Amino acid sequence: MTAVATTADNQTICSDRLTFRITPGAIARLAPGLTAFLLSAIACIRYQVPVLEVTRFTLENCWAILLPGVLTHRALRGRPTDLVTELAWGTVTGLAIQLAAWAAFVSAGAGSWLIVYPLAFVAVFTAVPRLRGCWTLAPYVRRTGIRTAWALTAVYAASLVVLVYYTFRALPLPPRTGLWYQDMYWHAAISAEAMHSVPPRVPQLDDHVLIYHWFSNAHMAADALISHVDVVTVTGRLWYLPIYAAITLTTYVLTVSLTERAWAGVLAAALIVAPAGISVVSWIGPLAVSGYVPYSPSQVFSLPFLAFGVWLLIEAARGRLTARGWVLFVLIVLGTCGAKSSALPVLLGGACLGALVSLRDRSRRWPALGAVALIGAVIAASAKVVAGGSSGSTIALNATVIRLEAFRVFLDHGHPMSEIHLAGVLVLAIILIQFLYGATGFALLHRSTRRDPAVWIFVGIFLAAQLALFLINHPSMSQMYFVEGIDPLWAVFAVWGAVAAISRARCDSSWRAVFTVMVGYGTIGTATVFVIRHLVGHHQPGARSALHRMLFAVGVVGIAVVLTAVLLILLRRRAPVVGRLMAAGVVGGLLVAATVPSVWEGDFYQARRDLDARPNHRHLSVAEVAGARWLAGHSPLSATTATNVYCLPVRTVPHCDARAFWVQGLSERSSYLGAWAYEDQNEDNLLHQKQSDYIRSFWDVQRLALNNAAFADPSPAVLTQLYDYGVRWLYADSAASRVSASLSRYAMLRWHAGTVWIYQLRAPQV
Repeated sequence: MTAVATTADNQTICSDRLTFRITPGAIARLAPGLTAFLLSAIACIRYQVPVLEVTRFTLENCWAILLPGVLTHRALRGRPTDLVTELAWGTVTGLAIQLAAWAAFVSAGAGSWLIVYPLAFVAVFTAVPRLRGCWTLAPYVRRTGIRTAWALTAVYAASLVVLVYYTFRALPLPPRTGLWYQDMYWHAAISAEAMHSVPPRVPQLDDHVLIYHWFSNAHMAADALISHVDVVTVTGRLWYLPIYAAITLTTYVLTVSLTERAWAGVLAAALIVAPAGISVVSWIGPLAVSGYVPYSPSQVFSLPFLAFGVWLLIEAARGRLTARGWVLFVLIVLGTCGAKSSALPVLLGGACLGALVSLRDRSRRWPALGAVALIGAVIAASAKVVAGGSSGSTIALNATVIRLEAFRVFLDHGHPMSEIHLAGVLVLAIILIQFLYGATGFALLHRSTRRDPAVWIFVGIFLAAQLALFLINHPSMSQMYFVEGIDPLWAVFAVWGAVAAISRARCDSSWRAVFTVMVGYGTIGTATVFVIRHLVGHHQPGARSALHRMLFAVGVVGIAVVLTAVLLILLRRRAPVVGRLMAAGVVGGLLVAATVPSVWEGDFYQARRDLDARPNHRHLSVAEVAGARWLAGHSPLSATTATNVYCLPVRTVPHCDARAFWVQGLSERSSYLGAWAYEDQNEDNLLHQKQSDYIRSFWDVQRLALNNAAFADPSPAVLTQLYDYGVRWLYADSAASRVSASLSRYAMLRWHAGTVWIYQLRAPQV
């Protein structure tokens, strides 16, 4: 007989049985997971990743993320009761541990030895008697149903299809010449820099430390160091797949932990792929309604951390977190702080509101306040290290609204202030309507659940995100990441509320009645959205007509909301059975109306396609790609280069679009001076110069002049000065600007093709 210990949240700590049987039933249960893996592998192989690299990367994830993560999670929280929960929380824990190991090894100059760090966990969990039980392979207390497992696989497959179609197709790997979306070159360069420096330096200004939420780049660097897969391949392909799987699993597990319904977890995971959002005015478009933003690796990387952080925060606010659980909470909060700078502030908003609700309960008061203190302290301590990306931001009322064309058209034509104010209110209302489906979560305000701090944690997170969206004005509209980051959480909250409403209706009515009412309301809601969209039109009209159409859309939705609320209140008092049945219908209708039109019309993915397709219309030359890749393979990892490439497209002109990050991204080497559009100083200058934030001259005139002189007017003095600054290689592209023929007299020509020359600087003669 096997003795099993359990934690406060009913998770087994360990078992003394180390048996595992391979049976037909076990194979059937593993089939969904194997299918998900095969689909991922096929997607990568189809898009230029060799089978050997896929294999190495898979083994690296199992060895360096899952193994330490699962063991540590078992030691701190106990063994979960099912495999899916183990994989979800174990993966996030492993990601946090990998970041810590990366920092330790790379800062010590031992990045090439990073592969050995899991041996420390193997040794400790083998040598310490109390921890040996964490190696158990005993059957889990609960099994995930086969249908649930296949449904989760289908959801992940859907996210994979979207990733492949809109991202992999737009990011051709070298030696192909298609130009990537510029941000991905920027991230590839940071990831390459993170392979040898902690914290990473700015790849385009190699003597500047990067102040940015760069943990996703550190993760890619660690993956590349351990798997020995090129960092460009990791950045453009491989790293997405386990993180997308983690997003699916953590969303599912968080929902199931709250609802105790497997179908609810699948529904929540599906909602973020759809994505859900009630968009009644298509020419305003869906704003920040999906967390899947593949061209923002930090955004994608933060989602599993945020989901686990919310669950641990809920456990703390409920008074269930043990001392070891707090250690894990600290680890996850630290991992979240540098994953995305918008993640912890919204978590703090949830912690504050949850703590406010917990003040009446002595057993919950101090843990809830402790969570607030922990998150606040980490935000304060990390602000100057990993909370970058906010330069140039200002505080402005209705900040996001005033940046939208639907509102700016009123400013451009001198309309009366009354119309301008009304337009601002209407645009704001239309944006908020997109999140209306989450109102199903307010079914949790029932007397049986309204004192649960978890409910208020979700409300606080949503309020914090919305405040940031409408008060922070960032030059690149990055305030939208606050609400994009909570998209999975908003889906969880919506589904949790729907489960509560349906469960109450089921007390008095049959499943058939509840389902019929939900389908009926879903049909009405979907038809209403389609009709409004049709009447409002798919293209923005003139200002006066736009005002009338927005007023119509907001008016119809407002009247529907008010009438529904009044009817529910009346029925609750006079016919409670009918009221509960109608409430279930309303929540079902909201979820259907938020999903079906979104999928059918494809607003979000149409916008994504418009963004992703643009790079494919432009190409680098074969020589430009080949030269950068030659430099990556023939220079030290920490080498500093100089280049004359700054602008998109390649030719350098005054006030160009300074986002040509491809030299640093493809060469995996930092530069003395590269494209500067994303540097903090450039963003700060926007407060004083009103040109486009990407089209602005470099602020350090002397540095720019020295760099340009090395290519256009080289001399021993100029090149010696660059050498003294640490530059050892020159990447010269005559398609960008003039490259002097005399450069070969002062530097050693190492590679040439087409318009590209690569020189190695000699040590100056003393």
